[in-house]
Amino acid sequence: MNFWETKKNKEDGSITWITAPTYDYDANVKKLKVIENARSFAGNTQGRIDYSKLTAPEVDIIADVNRHIGELREILETNVATIDTEISSKTKDTNVDSCLINIERQCTEKARAELRLFVNSQESHLRDREDARRWLQDFRLGNGRLTRPAVYPESLTLHYGIALVAIVGESLANSFFFAQGSELGLLGGWITAFFTSVANVVFSMLFAGFLCLRQTNHDKQFRKILGWMGFLVCLIILLFLQLAIAHYRELAMKSTDAEFISALPALWQHPFGLEDMQSFVLILIGISISVLAIWKGYTLDDEYPGYGNVYRKWKKHDDEVNNIKLDLKDNIADLDHDAMDEMHGLIEQWQHNKTELQMIYSNIGGYFGRCDNDYTEARNIALRLLNEFRDNVQFILGDFPLHESLLDGPQGLVKLACNQERERIENLLANSINHLNDSINTLRTQEKQFIIKLDSIRENYGSDRVIEEEIRKILIVYKKTIANDKISD
Repeated sequence: MNFWETKKNKEDGSITWITAPTYDYDANVKKLKVIENARSFAGNTQGRIDYSKLTAPEVDIIADVNRHIGELREILETNVATIDTEISSKTKDTNVDSCLINIERQCTEKARAELRLFVNSQESHLRDREDARRWLQDFRLGNGRLTRPAVYPESLTLHYGIALVAIVGESLANSFFFAQGSELGLLGGWITAFFTSVANVVFSMLFAGFLCLRQTNHDKQFRKILGWMGFLVCLIILLFLQLAIAHYRELAMKSTDAEFISALPALWQHPFGLEDMQSFVLILIGISISVLAIWKGYTLDDEYPGYGNVYRKWKKHDDEVNNIKLDLKDNIADLDHDAMDEMHGLIEQWQHNKTELQMIYSNIGGYFGRCDNDYTEARNIALRLLNEFRDNVQFILGDFPLHESLLDGPQGLVKLACNQERERIENLLANSINHLNDSINTLRTQEKQFIIKLDSIRENYGSDRVIEEEIRKILIVYKKTIANDKISD
């Protein structure tokens, strides 16, 4: 970062500092009318001249040079003030303890806000989960004290898909048998097989497997007996369905006008009186598909009737609460990561600031050297202007020497404290660079301790212990509300 201007020499490529407009000797000889004033002074002077003092025209010359030096001082003071401000800005807020405390405080406030948001957003979910838990508990107590989790498929798509495959498979397998007695041939046989397969699979899956067989696991003896009775009835119906289909097939082979109801008399009189061996194969395929469908119906839900439905409701609300708990933990963990990133960002920023101050330090000597050269050049031009004045007076009046010490006297040139400012700025830069370096090293050494503090924040606002305690408080209030409602009723 530069606080001054430079100029590159086109001939030799050298760089010079531009601190102020140059004070040109020839131009000021004319502007100040040095020669004319000297002649006028010599013509108007009578008697002895005091060499130890500056004459009035010489005082005017010094005043003009001092004006130029004033410009140099104004530019120097402006640049020095800018450098002071820049150094101050680079070292502002670099107290390690204060920075870490501020980051820790912000992280704590954000973690507290996350926990408060969790509590406010979870109240309805916790109430729903508590209601579902009580319903689940009541169901377990009222049905043989169930303690195990419910067993049910995550998705029914696979079960229904298998049932559909069974229908298609059975209808394709049986289409050949029915095709022999159909006017439409294989297509007609497949249509007949499809509808018989739908009846077989749907009845086996929903009535025999899902509704009846699952009832045999019920804790109530009455429900268990009804389940067995219903299941046996379903098996009998399925057996008669397979026999009826086989009798209908044989009847259809004899007459293409045969209807399904026409096979019932033969079924009642001689259930197993089948003439074709393929009819028995047809029955075997139907029974196999029925067994598969019964098993899929039995496993559509938990084997204990009603348990899967109650358990799923509780599990749904419990998963919602757990997911939000995980979100809270993740958010608070992200706050820890953000705090660490902020700490590392301080190190990077302070390192960058130190580099910029080092650049200023490397350039500051050249700048102040140029300022000193500008002052020396102004002093030399002042000396030349005075010599020019006195040489012209001496040409008329005689000996009129100039003592250079007059430039440093009360009537002489003002001072430009370049060296003092340079020493002050260099000391300030050195101290600031050392301070930044110390702050960087201190911050790095305190990183482990800072991580421990962040872990403490995560423990205080995102641990299972704290979350469960907040949940317990919400449930206590909710249970009191339920109790008061029951008293009011």
